[in-house]
Amino acid sequence: MSQDKGNNQRILSLVGSIIVAVAIIALVGSVGLAAILRYDADNALKIWGVLGTIVGLITGSIATFFFTRQNVETVKEQASAAKEEAKDNKAALTTTVAALTPEQWQGIRNDPPIRRILYNDPPPTSPRHVGEGGEPLPPAR
Repeated sequence: MSQDKGNNQRILSLVGSIIVAVAIIALVGSVGLAAILRYDADNALKIWGVLGTIVGLITGSIATFFFTRQNVETVKEQASAAKEEAKDNKAALTTTVAALTPEQWQGIRNDPPIRRILYNDPPPTSPRHVGEGGEPLPPAR
């Protein structure tokens, strides 16, 4: 049921775009029809020759809009899901680290993934993480 509701919302969000696309196509068609009815064949063909380029651009723009719109929405949904997953992973890691003994924590605290996730630190190859003797610095607080 909720999937139907989501599909209905997507369709409704496209209604305005569909109306504009149909109106533009009708406008170009009516100009072409008026040229055919009003002018002789040579002049009507000249007008349609000019309109042909415009029609090509409009058709390409409309097709691009409708075919890329779904891809953009899909990518946004995937990015949102990835952010939620990252947030959940960070919460799980934080909970796990809190359950470690001090000795266990000392053994893993300088692991690059741990530093990146818990402290938002750059990778440990950065000069910021290396002390004067080349030893890793303690985690940032």
